[in-house]
Amino acid sequence: MNRKLIKALRVNKSLNQYQFSELIGISRALLAQIEAGYVSPSHKVIQKIYDVLDGDYIQKVRDLQ
Repeated sequence: MNRKLIKALRVNKSLNQYQFSELIGISRALLAQIEAGYVSPSHKVIQKIYDVLDGDYIQKVRDLQ
């Protein structure tokens, strides 16, 4: 899962960075670094995103890119 997809998922859910980071259990600062491309998301963070968001929804957003 790349940084652009993570940001697109957040934006399409109308969540700000703070709200999304709270949902997936990371700091807002870490989410900002991931979205900016400074840090790669860990497997744990990716799994948490899949746990929080519906898999079909993730695929639909991915297809929009």
